[in-house]
Amino acid sequence: MLPFSLFSVLCALSSLLTLCFAVPIAPSGILQKRNTHRGILQKRNTHHGKGTYYEVGKGACGQTNSDNDSVLAISQKIWNGGEHCNQWIHIVDSQNGNSIDAQVVDECEGCGPDDLDLSPSVFSKLSGAGLDPGVIQIDWTFHSKN
Repeated sequence: MLPFSLFSVLCALSSLLTLCFAVPIAPSGILQKRNTHRGILQKRNTHHGKGTYYEVGKGACGQTNSDNDSVLAISQKIWNGGEHCNQWIHIVDSQNGNSIDAQVVDECEGCGPDDLDLSPSVFSKLSGAGLDPGVIQIDWTFHSKN
């Protein structure tokens, strides 16, 4: 006599097949709207770079901001003729976990490919130590802010 009945074996196989077909395989990234006015979808990429701060004024996007505004400049590599003007970026200090959202208003000619130049207020909130660190390690992603 077999330790398992034919019925219990069939039930187990049926359950296994159901699980295999019921669990969707996720793509390697989360889709997000990049430009809502164009309806373009792209994978959400997390960038890893350095965060520095700069004296805010009239940015390459055309508006004038102050050091107290939640604004930033992106690298020439990502700038792409101002394609990301006014887009929001979620930034995390990879050392302490502090995070903030800031808006693209300028281009940073001296930044590395994934570096951001931040307004002093954004830099201070991320570092948790004011402007003293001068440079912080950051992770960031584009997102829509409603």
